[in-house]
Amino acid sequence: MNSSFKPSVEPTALFTAFLAALSNDPDALRAWERNGWTPTKWTQVVTRASVQAVASTFRNGQSASHHIAAKGSPDIYGQREYFGLDVVVYRDDWSAPVLTVELENGPGPDIQYACWKLLCVDAVVRVLICYVDPAREYEQYPIDLEALRRLLSEVMQAHPRKTIALFIGSWAGDPRGPDGWREVYSLGSLP
Repeated sequence: MNSSFKPSVEPTALFTAFLAALSNDPDALRAWERNGWTPTKWTQVVTRASVQAVASTFRNGQSASHHIAAKGSPDIYGQREYFGLDVVVYRDDWSAPVLTVELENGPGPDIQYACWKLLCVDAVVRVLICYVDPAREYEQYPIDLEALRRLLSEVMQAHPRKTIALFIGSWAGDPRGPDGWREVYSLGSLP
């Protein structure tokens, strides 16, 4: 058993693969062009993009050494979800998950809860996908990165040595490119 396993994935590479998967998803494009986003539809699209990004980032996807479990994408044991998290990548050696991903399209308290869930599970890499709304079309979303940082700081302070990579999108942003998505931010490195 190799409990010191380090992943061959960096959040930036995963973010690049996530954007590629999102921009190539025909459901995402159709819904965006028709302004037909609903939280359920968006969750399905983003979960699918997350799974595709993880599979392409880990060379063999669900190979003998890495398994992916996600809503709509069961692992080799038929499980779709572990620890109540949207995407979990793990090895068969009972070590901590290699990667955990949580998607949250709800308001501020839901984003805090999603952050807390990620921090409570020991994982090598943790990713929180959430949204800001600079146009103020939807009052429930933080207005910008600074508001999001304030929202999550209370949760992060309770877990001082853990980090989360944030994939931050503008709600219902254009899935064809990074215009609707911000860069990858690591909460642990933000001042």
